[in-house]
Amino acid sequence: MTTDLDRGATWRQRGVGVLRVAIEAGVLILTCLSPWVFGAVHPLFESLLSGGVAVLTLLWAARMLLEWRLTWQKCPLALCLAGLFLLGIAQVVPLPEPLLARLSPGTVRLCGELLPAQSETLPGGEAKEAVARPAGSTISLAPGATRRALLQFLPVLMLFAVVRNNLGSTAALRRLSVAAVANGTLLALFALLQFFTSPHDTLYWTFPSQGQVFGPFICRNHFPFYLNVCVGLAGGLLVSLVSSGAGPARRDEVFSPAALLQDPRCLWVTVALAVMVSSVVFSLSRGGVLALVGGGLVGLLARCAGPRQSLATVTLLTIFLTFGLLDWFGLPRVEARLGTLWRGDALEDGRLPMWRNVLGGVKDFPVWGTGYGTFRHVEPLSRQPGDDPTVDYEHAHNDYLEALVEGGLLRLVLSLATVAFVYRLGWRALRRYRGQPGAGLVLGALVGLTTVFLHSAVDFGLHLPAIAFLAAVVCAHLAALGAEPEGQAGGAAGVGDKHTLRLWGLGPVAGVAACAALGWLLVDAGWRSARADQFRLAALRARGEPGPEARERQIRALEAAVGRAPQDDSLQVALAGAYTQAFKEQSARRATVAQATAVARAVAAFASPGPPSPAAAAWSAALTAQQEVGRADDEELARRYLTPALRHYLRARDSCPLLVVPQVQLAALRDRLGGADPRGAYLERATRLRPSDAEIWYLAGAQQLLDGEQARACQSWRRSLGCSEAFLGEIVRGSSRVLGPDGVVSEVFPDRPDLLFRAASEVDPQAEGGQVRAAILTRALALLQEQPGRRQANDLHLEALIRNALGQPAEALDAYRAALARDPLQAGWRYEFARLLYQQERLHEAERELHAVLREQPDNGEARELLETVLQGLLDKD
Repeated sequence: MTTDLDRGATWRQRGVGVLRVAIEAGVLILTCLSPWVFGAVHPLFESLLSGGVAVLTLLWAARMLLEWRLTWQKCPLALCLAGLFLLGIAQVVPLPEPLLARLSPGTVRLCGELLPAQSETLPGGEAKEAVARPAGSTISLAPGATRRALLQFLPVLMLFAVVRNNLGSTAALRRLSVAAVANGTLLALFALLQFFTSPHDTLYWTFPSQGQVFGPFICRNHFPFYLNVCVGLAGGLLVSLVSSGAGPARRDEVFSPAALLQDPRCLWVTVALAVMVSSVVFSLSRGGVLALVGGGLVGLLARCAGPRQSLATVTLLTIFLTFGLLDWFGLPRVEARLGTLWRGDALEDGRLPMWRNVLGGVKDFPVWGTGYGTFRHVEPLSRQPGDDPTVDYEHAHNDYLEALVEGGLLRLVLSLATVAFVYRLGWRALRRYRGQPGAGLVLGALVGLTTVFLHSAVDFGLHLPAIAFLAAVVCAHLAALGAEPEGQAGGAAGVGDKHTLRLWGLGPVAGVAACAALGWLLVDAGWRSARADQFRLAALRARGEPGPEARERQIRALEAAVGRAPQDDSLQVALAGAYTQAFKEQSARRATVAQATAVARAVAAFASPGPPSPAAAAWSAALTAQQEVGRADDEELARRYLTPALRHYLRARDSCPLLVVPQVQLAALRDRLGGADPRGAYLERATRLRPSDAEIWYLAGAQQLLDGEQARACQSWRRSLGCSEAFLGEIVRGSSRVLGPDGVVSEVFPDRPDLLFRAASEVDPQAEGGQVRAAILTRALALLQEQPGRRQANDLHLEALIRNALGQPAEALDAYRAALARDPLQAGWRYEFARLLYQQERLHEAERELHAVLREQPDNGEARELLETVLQGLLDKD
């Protein structure tokens, strides 16, 4: 007879079953839909994913209430992920300065260089706003960025915990694999269709991107991150189907390939696998292809998953179909891209130099790092002269290097420990399920995760929520299967592998409260981020519109964005910039109106001849009064726009002293601040932040020259020219007015003959009798002649140009002959040579050289025109 207690237990079991089904359905929905919305990188979609994780967390809490117990599966992976999260929290905890100096002396030293010893005050003596976690009081150099990174990591951690504690079984992994095969195939087909029918920088035939897209991802390198995991799961599903087709009784027998090919499930999965693999290769992501190959090697090494002949059959069939599809899509395109791997220029895009520079700065923050999310701020500190200052590396394109930079050795060790535990648990699961279909599923999960680990060494796909979510779910399934006690393979995790929190019967209440709090945190943070981004986009639209009303709308939108995300330093800088621009526009508009009014009144007052009339005197008095009103208006504009701009610049600088824009703007507006450092100090900090920016070095040198620091100004300008020639003309004209000819050459310019020659063209030929220009050219010629070894054709051509500029035509002609002897196909040089011959009245030689130029370049109009002139000169002589 069934008792009430039995009925209650049955009802609870059914309720728990329903909740587990709902959790699994939610996990599949999140992992399958997230890549279709640009990889969920947009704040709105990221907030929706966070909301989905919050719902899953609440479902887990409901299960706790039904079971009336709080349990936690023992899992080393969960401990590693929790350690990574706690490390980030430790980086944003304010610490006393002595303790911070012991833990991270590099942080204290760098903040001391970038922050003033005395706090500035706003105009009128107004104190600046206090920052909740100012830089210099925390391990993180940018506490706001670290907090945002933690809020992005928290949903991944919670999703892992939900799956690990609710869905650990081979059946759940099989359903995930089926969903991954279907979703991956659809993504591959969509990516190929979009590639052949849409511009390569446009998503969904509508949304432009700054780079080359593939599928719904804004960067083609991110597509293989997700698809490779789907490929691994598809391969595992195929292996499990082969194993189940062989049957336990025939495990060691040869399963007929013909019988295998007659199984529609195996055929469909094989076709889907070929489509996905071909799309990964056709995405032209070299890192994605290498990661896929590496994952395949791991799968081949684990030979305990199924009948070898059957596996060889499906492998060969998959390879055959893949090459057939690639040949149809365009194999030469793939060959040209992947050929860079064995030609040695695969990393020609600047990653290797950036990695070398960044590694040099790791020694200053070896243990705790610079703070999560700070890579884009600290990377420019290590740049060298000549590096492009306009390139913004948001990530290191190497997650292991980024872990070392942002979290020091602690984060790197925890990250590597996570990888090691994945393989340890995966190997345990393979041994436990050896000879069963579950081994294939485990092998597929290991292969998919291997591709992620390998690809992360050359890219940053794990920073995309869609990829991180799928990797977290696969890791959780693998951890659950690898942690099962003996005798329980194929079912849920055993009871002995659980922690139970009782708290005098209040454990479930504590668990529900924790889940509710974390869920609310995820929803609130995601919604605030999404709303802030909407206001930011509204500000961008208003910035592109003319008129003061548009500028006011931009300011209001940015104020609203800052209100939702006050710790977003980039929003603070954008708002300060909008206020500054509004001040400039309003000042220029009022100046134009005042000037027009003054001119009109002057014309009216002095139109008639004769002595000034009473009307003219009245006009003069009115003009004086108007000037006073104009000064008052300027002060009102300053209070309305410049004071808020300074407030937000100071807040951004105090929150993250690694931002260069506030330092430069504070230097420009320094006179309006109270207790401010000299203007040169702010610019010097800016050069510390952007050592490869030629403009900042030029500004610093100009300010140092105004401050009477001539030697330092020369060093700064020399550094500017070493970074770029963008300010060559300004530096030449500025230094030639202050320094003598010898000083310009020896103190300002690097020892580069080509740069010196271009500098000479910027000098006024009449400056100091032409001595400055002659000194620069003479130094350039001396440097060329001092070069050891046999000179190249380019050097000889440069010598010819310099000698011609110095008024040495005979020596210039000899240099042209030597240069053309080494490189006779340079038609441009030959035209210059012919023109100099014509100027020296050596017309026959000039005619011969011009005919040679026209043989190489028949459409060269200048050469044809000069040849006509030469021929006319020869006729006149005859």
